[in-house]
Amino acid sequence: MAVVCLQLVLGNYGLSVDQQRYQLSLWSMMSAPLFISSDLRTMGVQSLRMLLNAAVLSVDQDPLGKLALEIQKVCRQSQLDNR
Repeated sequence: MAVVCLQLVLGNYGLSVDQQRYQLSLWSMMSAPLFISSDLRTMGVQSLRMLLNAAVLSVDQDPLGKLALEIQKVCRQSQLDNR
């Protein structure tokens, strides 16, 4: 069995702030381990704030370790087709 260790690429990897936020949100929703692969000493302020966001960390560190669930669809495929 192969073990794959993926890392967050926040900070110094050329991602926009929105891309970093999206990646961190998805990882947190999956209750994935948050391995940071950036040098925290040179990381930008916005990236550090994301990593220290207590609300996001509480989703990731949920005691039950369960994945996030979709509770409502924002729009149906038929609505998208009518655009």
